[in-house]
Amino acid sequence: LPFPAVTFCNLNEFRFSRVTKNDLYHAGELLALLNNRYEIPDTQTADEKQLEILQDKANFRNFKPKPFNMLEFYDRAGHDIREMLLSCFFRGEQCTPEDFKVVS
Repeated sequence: LPFPAVTFCNLNEFRFSRVTKNDLYHAGELLALLNNRYEIPDTQTADEKQLEILQDKANFRNFKPKPFNMLEFYDRAGHDIREMLLSCFFRGEQCTPEDFKVVS
């Protein structure tokens, strides 16, 4: 299916459920989940369940960080179009996730 250029993105850059303690240690500030002291910056506005998970992951006591690769992180924690694309039609033909490709 010849397809025009389309930008398809999620407001959230990553799936929170896929973020590991190691990810948080290396990229927590960049992802706006931690401040520069490895603390959760604003607990009042956070979802209670996610805050509990984040607090557990942000406990770096006795934690030994492993190497970190941002590209690997985005591949693993980025969104999957198969979970995001609910319906798609172009010129009367149905589109599927296979009609899209990731552009970085």
